[in-house]
Amino acid sequence: EARDVSKPLRWAAPFREAEILNQAFAEYADAVGRLSSGLQQERDRLRAVLDRLEEGILLLDRQGFVRAVNPSALRLLPLKAEAGPLEGKLLAEAVSHEGLLQWIADTSPKRLPVFQVDKSPEQAFDLVCHLRPLLPGENQNGESLLTVMDVTRFRNLDRVKTDFVANASHELKTPLSSILGYTEALFNGAMTDPKMLEHFLRKVQDNALRLQHLVKDLLNLSQLENQNAPAHTEPLPIHAFVQAAWNQHRVEAEKNGIRFENRVPENLIWNMEPRDLDLLIGNLIGNAVRYNRPAGKVQAEWEEGARVFSVRDTGQGIPPDMVPHLFERFYRGDSARARGEGTGLGLAIVKHAAQRYGIQVSAESVLGEGSRFSLEVPEERVGLLV
Repeated sequence: EARDVSKPLRWAAPFREAEILNQAFAEYADAVGRLSSGLQQERDRLRAVLDRLEEGILLLDRQGFVRAVNPSALRLLPLKAEAGPLEGKLLAEAVSHEGLLQWIADTSPKRLPVFQVDKSPEQAFDLVCHLRPLLPGENQNGESLLTVMDVTRFRNLDRVKTDFVANASHELKTPLSSILGYTEALFNGAMTDPKMLEHFLRKVQDNALRLQHLVKDLLNLSQLENQNAPAHTEPLPIHAFVQAAWNQHRVEAEKNGIRFENRVPENLIWNMEPRDLDLLIGNLIGNAVRYNRPAGKVQAEWEEGARVFSVRDTGQGIPPDMVPHLFERFYRGDSARARGEGTGLGLAIVKHAAQRYGIQVSAESVLGEGSRFSLEVPEERVGLLV
């Protein structure tokens, strides 16, 4: 009959030798109990670690039956609807992805493939899998460890980086090609014609300025993406910053008859770094001027209750399908791209500068009426001058 080894074994014994034996058995039982308790604690600790891993872990025996599995594996693997609990089942009968099963069954040296898994319209993963023996070398017992990792975010970041480099190269190439073309024309005889000389030099200057703006925006965006939360903020007067941003674009605006109205209270302050506030307001005001219609209007205002700062314009508006993409790098509407306006980075800079302070950005637009770009500022960033 089995007994509880945690309780010492004792019996009545009239002899000294029996008492010594009693004591030895008691110490042995105590040691076994401590060892058993320690092993259970280690097992529980290991189970807790496996359960908290983001990577999926499965232990398979030599026949392909699942001996252990953690929650992440259940979340990531494409399982059949009728699979049920996985432990004790043949993996090939529970997984619905044929490519993954063929890779596991292949006995040739394992590469690290990426499998695209669609568990539902809302759950799509790029999975990297790794399969290797549980024990090394001569100690192999046929068991293997299957690791499953979700690399969707990393692959998306890689695609963003690739697109960014391609777009930046294209945007840099366009003004450079123009500069080279006009200078070549000058060397080929256009310098002898005063009118052509002035025209070509202005074109060279325009493209050089466009190149300068693009490089400046690229540097600003790179700095914002690589900076942590702001460390040295100060109370900044929003009305004055809005007016300064308008003054930077006043010549261009007045040339097109565009009016400006600054409805921001003069005592409103935000706690920010000056450079970031310049980027936020400067890009919004600049876009409102650049994409407005002749004799249009730009209006900056502050909604106290909602803590929303907005810049409105009376331009041609933006098609609804384009609005969700406005804050992406190098995104410009077809008409703006055709006219060569802007760098396509201004609103991406606005988004990244705003994120440093927990500011929410949004855009609304009505075709034929204009657009409104808004910043919802956290309460702790807002104050009033006394």
